[in-house]
Amino acid sequence: MSDNKTYSPLTDQQVEQLKSQGCRAEDWSSVTVAQGFDPGRVHDVRFEGAVKIGSLAGTVASASGLDRPCGIEEATLINCTLGDGVRIVSVGSHIANYAIGDGVCIEDVGVIQTNAGAMFGNGVEVEVLNEGGGREVSLFNGMSSQFAHLLCMHRYRPEFIQKLQAFANAEAKSVRSDVGTIGAGAKVSAVPRIIDVNIGEAATIWGASALVNGTILSCVDAPTLIGDGVQAHDFIIGEASKITQGAIVAKTLVGQGCQVGKQFSAEGSLFFANCEAFHGEACSIFAGPYTVTHHKSTLLIAGLFSFYNAGSGTNQSNHMYKLGPVHEGKMERGCKTGSFSYMMWPCRVGPFSVVLGKHTRSFDLSDFPFSHIEAAHDGRCMVVPGLNLSTVGTVRDGAKWPTRDRRKGKVMRDRISFDVFSPLTVGRMIAGSDRLQELKDNTDKSVDIVTISGAQVKRVLLRGGIKYYRSGIHTYLLDKVVSRIERAVEQGGGGLSGALAASTDSIYSEKWVDIGGR
Repeated sequence: MSDNKTYSPLTDQQVEQLKSQGCRAEDWSSVTVAQGFDPGRVHDVRFEGAVKIGSLAGTVASASGLDRPCGIEEATLINCTLGDGVRIVSVGSHIANYAIGDGVCIEDVGVIQTNAGAMFGNGVEVEVLNEGGGREVSLFNGMSSQFAHLLCMHRYRPEFIQKLQAFANAEAKSVRSDVGTIGAGAKVSAVPRIIDVNIGEAATIWGASALVNGTILSCVDAPTLIGDGVQAHDFIIGEASKITQGAIVAKTLVGQGCQVGKQFSAEGSLFFANCEAFHGEACSIFAGPYTVTHHKSTLLIAGLFSFYNAGSGTNQSNHMYKLGPVHEGKMERGCKTGSFSYMMWPCRVGPFSVVLGKHTRSFDLSDFPFSHIEAAHDGRCMVVPGLNLSTVGTVRDGAKWPTRDRRKGKVMRDRISFDVFSPLTVGRMIAGSDRLQELKDNTDKSVDIVTISGAQVKRVLLRGGIKYYRSGIHTYLLDKVVSRIERAVEQGGGGLSGALAASTDSIYSEKWVDIGGR
């Protein structure tokens, strides 16, 4: 819809024709129209407040894909501005306080309304990761996984958090408005209730049950779909995402390229790029990029995940009853859980590890990536350090994620690192190898099982874990050495010493961190 479009008052002849076609107005002088307006395309419409109408010529694509004639029929419009080529038909109650873009098609809806001072889901505080509070993240349209991760996880830096929160608040307040928007080319059909929702360009909303206080980000290059039976309250949904099949989201952000459906429910959670969530439920989780849960009876609660795959019946507990739901867990990038796995938070699982069985005791295995973690019959945690370095699944994971990026368009908010071997995982392997070596050197050979960070490992497996980690470390370093030599050969000159010299802008740290998938 053009901002500089000129609207003119209705002529007496146009008013009379509209009246004869069942139209009514509180004040006909408040109804203005653009050049090319055809009153013959307006039937049984009530106008209240200031209403502006563009040209209604031609046809427009509906949510079903059929081309339908533009026009307005059986509707009440209150303080609305309509662009060119719009179709609005069968509005049960009213459309109030909306700017509706060119080529929008709205059919068979109940009420679409914006209230004064609406924030459209911005500014909603999500009690992510810890249901008891203390890690709240304030939603805004441009939020990335990195920003959310810093705001959620760095509470020990109060001045830093204060600045992040101030930025989030300013971004949220910048969208405050008394008028909502439905972007050009959007299609809305068979929705009973849309209240305080901004709808982006080319979005399709078809058969949703209720949308309240939210933003649906969408553009021509990355259209967003909200499908049948969806209920969403206090939300922001990113471009190219699909929320369908009776999904329920509340106080939740769904990032770009995500898919949520098949009765999945989410509350107080953040889902970032390319997540998939079906059948199960989530409560207070931080789902970093590529978090996937596909199965019924799966509950993800109070956990931090990324590049994660949840097995059927996966479950966690964050509630110690006397203390309340204040515990949280961290499963670092690339982890998987087997069918009916259970963990009692707080637990920490190192990158690219697999968790099986019912764990009723807490453990911290963040220094032991690529591990096989399985519960004994009594709930004790048994670990085989580094075992997954020998499996083809780990190699497959590193190759599949870049090919499954569903984000489209020019703006990609989440910055993603797909590498399996990185300073993060190699640093953890170095730390894990050192700890295993220390146990091996200091444990009597008569001891069968040793304890490490709340988990247990058979003494005879210590040597194997060290071997796995050293192999992974050497593979990573050799790859880097060969890459530098190849680059030096391509560029010519410099010699081997120059190719392997430390860069002047290099950064050394013993501890690397994964910030929201990056």
